[in-house]
Amino acid sequence: MGETIRGIPRILWRKGIVMGCAVPVYIALQQTDLHCISALEAIQHSMKIESVTGLRRFRVLVFEVESANAADAESLVGRVLSTSFDVLNPNKETAYIGQLPTFTSAVDSVQIGVAVRNQDVRLREVKSVYFRQFPEIKSVTTELFWVVTARKDGRSMEAVAADIRDFVVGTKSRTQGLLANRLFETFDIQVIGK
Repeated sequence: MGETIRGIPRILWRKGIVMGCAVPVYIALQQTDLHCISALEAIQHSMKIESVTGLRRFRVLVFEVESANAADAESLVGRVLSTSFDVLNPNKETAYIGQLPTFTSAVDSVQIGVAVRNQDVRLREVKSVYFRQFPEIKSVTTELFWVVTARKDGRSMEAVAADIRDFVVGTKSRTQGLLANRLFETFDIQVIGK
């Protein structure tokens, strides 16, 4: 089916006819992210998981755009973001259209991406009066994306990802899991960097 972005087809196909593109926009705070600092402190100190050395948080908007190619769709999303101040605040947020920014990490580290989304589709939908100006936009959904940096300590990347999934992400108890609440959220894990 072609290139995918975290499981979302880059080009959405229906009976061989291109219907549109799914364009993810990763939004991060320009200032200190207090939620992220609190989560990292809880993971390292309260949960006693010392292999986690870093944590970044992004709000992700996935725009489904009616466009024949990805470049035109990303250009349209850029125009939408520059005019919709209720979706992106340029004074405090930075947007990365189409892909995550690159991160540097220690040699013996791995970066794990954790996509967390609400199970209720209605709560994932993003509405804005500014979207009316762009009839090519068919839908916009939101999710949370965490980038967890962890030491490998001689383990394979898959083993580190499994530990992150089992002990850091899905909440199981007061001492196990933090980034996603299994009662109303689903999550996907993937290795995104070495």
